[in-house]
Amino acid sequence: MQEQNNFTNQIAQTTKQVRAAHLFLWNSLKNFGLEQDFEHDIFHSGFIGVENSIITTRSGNLRAKQYSTKPEWTKIFINWFYEAGLKSGDNIFISSSSSFPAMLCSCLIAAENFGLQIKLCVSLGSSSWGANRPELLSADILKILHDNGFIKTLPEFYTLGGINENGGGFSREAIKILSRVENIFINHDLEEAVKIKLPFINNSRLVISIGGNASSMGRDLNALNIPSGLNFSSDNAGNGIAGIALRNNIPVIHVSKIIELAKKFDLD
Repeated sequence: MQEQNNFTNQIAQTTKQVRAAHLFLWNSLKNFGLEQDFEHDIFHSGFIGVENSIITTRSGNLRAKQYSTKPEWTKIFINWFYEAGLKSGDNIFISSSSSFPAMLCSCLIAAENFGLQIKLCVSLGSSSWGANRPELLSADILKILHDNGFIKTLPEFYTLGGINENGGGFSREAIKILSRVENIFINHDLEEAVKIKLPFINNSRLVISIGGNASSMGRDLNALNIPSGLNFSSDNAGNGIAGIALRNNIPVIHVSKIIELAKKFDLD
């Protein structure tokens, strides 16, 4: 009974913290010269970007981005942590694109409240409706959340994102905008992006991939077969961070196909 009460309190506290983070970001948009988008950001989270911009990697699904802003994802993450057998003090690694910044926020707050030790890397490129506003990059969002006490974790480093995670497909102007971010690592090719993140895997009990950036997925198309949600092992999951972890029996939470996941967990 006590364990159930602790779990319920943990969920309530984490969800409340995520809601507060959303409200704060929503009210902070004007500080970046941005208007509150009532039409597309239907839950008033502040995390919904624009359909297209100079730093947009590809077309994204607006409905999926809207679903990703639901604070109830924190409960899903905490359930996954328990299912993976994690306990307070365990190390995890999060590799995230900027396509689902609200999901990253929920994941970080859930993991921190669970007591996990987090290493985080974020690629700055984003699909439509993610953190794809040049005025408010994912790095800016994370700094806002960190500096105002909503999260404790900041990335070990950022990458540019895009093709090969080194700005492939972006214009020079876009790369200039993204390169202003402090703690940016500009890799020469995709293999270097994977290599620099490998040490974070080796000491982790869990790997979380949010948005499927290039190094998480790698070049092997078998990575596309990794099911959304919690996975425990696979010998045929590609040559990216997620596939390497699964090949070494390190559980991976693959956060993709958001609409399907939302329906599975009754969040639609």
